[in-house]
Amino acid sequence: MSLESVALLFQSIFLEDRLTPLTRVRLARLQMPLIRLALAQPTMFGNTSSPGIDLVNLIVARALEQEGSPVSAAAFELEIQRLVSMIEHSKSGETRPFTEASEAFNLFLSHYRQPDEALSEVSSEVSQQEQRDPLTVQYSVLLRRMLHGMPVSSELSDFLFKVWARVLADSSVRYGHHHAQTQSFKQAVTALVWATGARKTRRNRARVIKDVPHLLQTLRDGMEVLGLIEDEKNRHITTLSPPMMDAFLYKKAPHAAP
Repeated sequence: MSLESVALLFQSIFLEDRLTPLTRVRLARLQMPLIRLALAQPTMFGNTSSPGIDLVNLIVARALEQEGSPVSAAAFELEIQRLVSMIEHSKSGETRPFTEASEAFNLFLSHYRQPDEALSEVSSEVSQQEQRDPLTVQYSVLLRRMLHGMPVSSELSDFLFKVWARVLADSSVRYGHHHAQTQSFKQAVTALVWATGARKTRRNRARVIKDVPHLLQTLRDGMEVLGLIEDEKNRHITTLSPPMMDAFLYKKAPHAAP
């Protein structure tokens, strides 16, 4: 019954054409955390003040009132994305993440920006995008130079040029070229090429095994900067797995028979 209630709740959300497509997509990401909460606490729908339901209703209500609101559309969507990501990365089956998200959202709403501030924020977003585009091209050129003459798989090449160049550009705009996080993302390129190259010695294979967990976390952190959902991150990580496995399957060519 709880699962059916969750399904009906989100069905009504998806049919609400007054919500923007982006808001519906981000609300849809709350469906699985809410299902896990319903499974962990089956009686939650008997409670008139369920944190999970309250949060969804609060976001929907404010989204429907967004037209004419002093909160800019960009700021509103970014706040929803932040709260959804926070819940997705929290321990499932607990009400605490939903409660904290509701409190944070109410705090955000209590500090409505004035129209001139909203306009300034939109202008800032446009300015940042204007910086990201040429930086993405520059980083693509830099990656091409770094990889010139190196045996790189098509999976790794696609990831670096289609995803990681954007990560580097976005991080540079947000934090600066010399920020520690941007530098970490740059170093990940070399580490990733190393991890997917043929490992001829046991020592090198041991080094890769030691470094891969940290590398994968760095890749996830970079994709988080882009705002990719968990499924997209997992899909990219899965795509990179075969090249990494090939590195460990390297076999020395057999000697010719005497």
